[in-house]
Amino acid sequence: LWLPQDAETFFISVLSGSDDNRGSYESPYLTPQQAVNQVPNTSQSTNRNRGTMIYVNPGEYNRQTEIQDRRYIRLIGAGYGLTMLNAGASSGTTFIPGAGALFAGTADNVGLVIAARSTLVTGFTIRGTASSYGIYIGDGGRRDSTWNYDASDCRVFNCEIDGSTFDGQWGIVIDGGQNHLICDNYITGWVRGGIAVGSGINRTTVGVRIRNNDILRCRGYGVLRMADGGATNVSVGPGNVFSDDVTTALTNSVFFGTGDYEGVMGGNYDLTANGATGTSTDR
Repeated sequence: LWLPQDAETFFISVLSGSDDNRGSYESPYLTPQQAVNQVPNTSQSTNRNRGTMIYVNPGEYNRQTEIQDRRYIRLIGAGYGLTMLNAGASSGTTFIPGAGALFAGTADNVGLVIAARSTLVTGFTIRGTASSYGIYIGDGGRRDSTWNYDASDCRVFNCEIDGSTFDGQWGIVIDGGQNHLICDNYITGWVRGGIAVGSGINRTTVGVRIRNNDILRCRGYGVLRMADGGATNVSVGPGNVFSDDVTTALTNSVFFGTGDYEGVMGGNYDLTANGATGTSTDR
């Protein structure tokens, strides 16, 4: 991967790391959060943090990681089943990503929070428990004026998003920003659904591409575009695979809801009892 000559690189190890270390290969940090905290925030940023690399060694990391008010971070694990981020309590204020039964009220137990522009994430197993989400992309509903909430241009690929056998609520919630790509992930075991786009409280989400994901053995929805949730230009497909839980059928593999939006879906593999529904510009 090409990087600017003066870009930062950090290493994380749950086995030999300490957050009092330098974050180098020889002296790694203990937590991904410590590396994120070293990246200049948006108001301080220069080209030197364009493409900051954070390599996370194999092991279990049992706390939430928040990437907020930063840009151009590449968070790279050793591969799913090897590097595991387990949902932990928020270190900020409580999330309010949605309301009503679909979101079970509030949730502050998330594996990875992305409230930062041009974030790339790959090579992780991200687990959810209790009221949690695996990954949250958006402003978090935190209403914190010191944050820059621009979560645009984010990429999540080649990750396993594991709901711990219907303990976690949603695999991925996308609730703000534009031009996101979610591809080549394995999303399984979430009680309310695999991926939710929009929140139902009208934050603007524009341009979400969901491609080549295996969304298997979830309940609720495979992909849900929240009705009147402020999400437009949502593309589901090609290449997604949907299946029901063994005992509980998905409500729908893809549901676009209602309201003023644009969206397309097509080229998917639907193994569910209840297929795609809702209005789209093309199927």
